[in-house]
Amino acid sequence: MKISTVQLLILTGISLAALCIPTVVAADVEVKLIEPRKFRDIDVTSKSLNKSIEDVHHSLSQLINQVAKEYLKDSNNLIIEVTQVDLAGYMEWTRNAREIRVVRNNDRYVLEFSYRLIDSTGKVLKEGNANIREFLHDSPSKKRLQDSHLVGYMRDDLEKWFKKEFNN
Repeated sequence: MKISTVQLLILTGISLAALCIPTVVAADVEVKLIEPRKFRDIDVTSKSLNKSIEDVHHSLSQLINQVAKEYLKDSNNLIIEVTQVDLAGYMEWTRNAREIRVVRNNDRYVLEFSYRLIDSTGKVLKEGNANIREFLHDSPSKKRLQDSHLVGYMRDDLEKWFKKEFNN
């Protein structure tokens, strides 16, 4: 296949134009658990404490990243250091000796953390502490269907917090 000079110029122009289009870079959000073994309640059903910590960290990081992308500028970085977690519900043993987390309406959860919002030059734009203590008002089973995270029921309250703190 032979390319004419005109076709070559068109392809070159398209390639150069593509280089000028900015790429979308999402804000970087880092979630750290500070001394998670001291958290009030981070146990997840029938798992070791280490595995529970790992699972909650992953779910919390995933949820915060999803919510943050709506409120943060792409060039900013957010560092969240979680200092306390008390998951909704409580652990209970079943008849066949398995441990499960029971979550009901009006169960309370706690999420405490500090945060720093940093721009691309490293300048701290905003920092502070947050203390989210809320009761579940909707059916936990409905929340679980909407969000597969272990901490999915925190979504609405995290969205309210992000909107209050970062909605410019």
